[in-house]
Amino acid sequence: MLPEDLRARGGEDLVRLVYGALGEPRQAPQALARLRALRSGEELPSLEKWPMILMTLCWYTWLGALDDAYDVAQRIVDAFKRTRILRVVNIGPLWMPEMIAFRRDARFQDFARNLGFIDYWRERGPPEGCELRGERLLLLE
Repeated sequence: MLPEDLRARGGEDLVRLVYGALGEPRQAPQALARLRALRSGEELPSLEKWPMILMTLCWYTWLGALDDAYDVAQRIVDAFKRTRILRVVNIGPLWMPEMIAFRRDARFQDFARNLGFIDYWRERGPPEGCELRGERLLLLE
């Protein structure tokens, strides 16, 4: 599943580190450092496209780095504002139980609003386990 440019830069080892840190939290700082180094190094076009942009958002969240996760989330919003096309075709992972910290963060409201989710939820109903109150999505979990 990893794009070639990411595999060439040690992406497989990064995936092992991230998932290893889920089972052994002491590995999280190392996994986070590798992920940050990958994102700050030579530009990797695949990191700005689905599925990698959503995967890195999830990885940062799982590693407890919400500022980094919201930096990635803002890239999704910026691309949407430029094109009016949501290029992250599958946002279902945002609703995984492991992403609760991302959804509970105050920045989630702006993220959802900027992608047009609030209007969508107003018309079609909020996600399961949530309530829409005005312009805010309340998590009932």
